[in-house]
Amino acid sequence: MVPRPRPHYAASMHYWIHFLLVHALLLPTLAVASVLQVAAERIDSTSVEATQVNLRVDWPEAAGRGELVLNAQTLRFGDTGLAFQALRWRCELVHLDGGWRCEGSIDAAGMRQGRLLLSSAADGTRGELSNGAARLVVDTRPTQPGLTLVQITQLPVDWLQPLLATVWPEATLNEGKIDARFEIPLDADSIRAVGSLDAQKVSLDTADGRIAAAGLSYQGALRVDFGTAVEVALDGQLLGAELLAGSTYIELPQSPIDIAFNAKGETTDVWTISGVRWRDGQVLHAQGEATLDVSKSARLDRLHLTVESAQLADFSTRYVQSALASAGLPAASAAGSASLAFDIDIGDAGKTAVNLML
Repeated sequence: MVPRPRPHYAASMHYWIHFLLVHALLLPTLAVASVLQVAAERIDSTSVEATQVNLRVDWPEAAGRGELVLNAQTLRFGDTGLAFQALRWRCELVHLDGGWRCEGSIDAAGMRQGRLLLSSAADGTRGELSNGAARLVVDTRPTQPGLTLVQITQLPVDWLQPLLATVWPEATLNEGKIDARFEIPLDADSIRAVGSLDAQKVSLDTADGRIAAAGLSYQGALRVDFGTAVEVALDGQLLGAELLAGSTYIELPQSPIDIAFNAKGETTDVWTISGVRWRDGQVLHAQGEATLDVSKSARLDRLHLTVESAQLADFSTRYVQSALASAGLPAASAAGSASLAFDIDIGDAGKTAVNLML
């Protein structure tokens, strides 16, 4: 299904963290060694759900810092699909002027042990999760007020599998890493993340093997809107990839290919893709729009496309050679230049109508 996250994730998380730690930071005001323990069967907010939560803070007598241990059986972030099982965070809690800071080890089922740092002050909260070379920073205290800054460094793409499963459950992310930087307004009625993405050597495939990608690299802009409909917009460059769609295999060059599109999830399964642009030098210039049904192994229900090529020989080798071979034309070739436009419309009964203009 297409996720419909609710607004103010960062604000909600900040509320719960602040609520718990304000009570913990009262401990050093006592004259004796103190222990604070809070247990909850369930915590349910607009953006976070947690079960079997146990928080314990030990603050030795006359000490300048204490130890915090947080356990949760499950922790789920709204409708994003992101969730942790058997979560445990142990950190050193320090009372700072006007706030607090806690840093220590964190682990969960299926995740290698990492480090989590949370700090809070009057002007907001900063969180930093690291695991090996991977690093995720969420900061509600950027230079421009009212924005949350998210920075991602060398994040393995399989960490994003739960998020992908909410919109394309048949697909699996296998390899690759991403760097990214996003700004998210805190006062909007919906979540809108705008920033840049650097995806490196990403691979994925579907359960039926009909769609796959390997070595896919992308650099450019990314916008994600979570409102009444989910929107994803890309505008950047592909820097090499191997692509498989049915019987069509395409090996893209390492030289940059300009790409752009805007995908909108109108329903839980159907996406409208507009503003498609693909410019591969003189080999291929394509633009158009499409409707995609992800409930049917990413089937195209409608496609309108205009295509131009000033180098048909390279176009044939790069984009259609495998399809021609599957059609029994392995020796087919082309030369010169060409332009065409076509519409494909697949009806409810599975009938396909094709209009071609040369």
